[in-house]
Amino acid sequence: AYYLPFLEEMYDDHPRRRKDLEQLGLMASRYRGLRRFVDELVLEPPSSSTDIGLEGGDDFLTLSTIHSAKGLEWAVVFVIWVMEGRFPPARALGDPLAVEEERRLMYVATTRAKDELILCYPGQEQACSWQLEGTYFGGHGNGLSSFIAGLPSQLVSYESSSPMALGPREERREVLGLKADGVEVLVEAASTHGSELKPGDKVEHPAFGVGVVSRVLEGEKVEVLFRDTGRKLLHLAYTTLNKV
Repeated sequence: AYYLPFLEEMYDDHPRRRKDLEQLGLMASRYRGLRRFVDELVLEPPSSSTDIGLEGGDDFLTLSTIHSAKGLEWAVVFVIWVMEGRFPPARALGDPLAVEEERRLMYVATTRAKDELILCYPGQEQACSWQLEGTYFGGHGNGLSSFIAGLPSQLVSYESSSPMALGPREERREVLGLKADGVEVLVEAASTHGSELKPGDKVEHPAFGVGVVSRVLEGEKVEVLFRDTGRKLLHLAYTTLNKV
């Protein structure tokens, strides 16, 4: 209301400009917060990087945010920091709407790959800086994102990740290989404990809090109803549930 008199005084085409402002308000109303709206509005696809790559051949790397990558595709895509507490971020945990928004971003990121998708998350030493006040997201200091841990077990295979991973078999880090629709996905996997769980057991998850096991499924999966965050499907290979 404050701006409209100024608009009518300064511009002959004020009806058109007023409609533009109304359209802007309609666009903004679709977002849960101003910051998210501004992020979507100002981030442009990395066209300059793409153009440079096309002129210089195929041997180049494009760095992009997920928002900027919308509508684009590459033969090979790396998604970094696929770690519980980072993607989804710690601030989203406990807020179902925020978690679903982050899940949508994960979908955008993973569908940018035409041929190969590689999901990366840090080892124990790199992840330590993301452990907040003793909280271990995803059940480990380097816990795999719950977005990935819930994938169907029949899509999972294992490979060694690097020469640094070699050592006693039970101590090796591994790469989790996933294939769907012809796209290969690689993510590092963590160790597992707790397959003796049964329905009715009261458990505690480092990120989701205290809950009760409602179902035990095939493929090392359990469904848990958490007191604060609702129902979750968890893969025991990539998270830790402690009986309480």
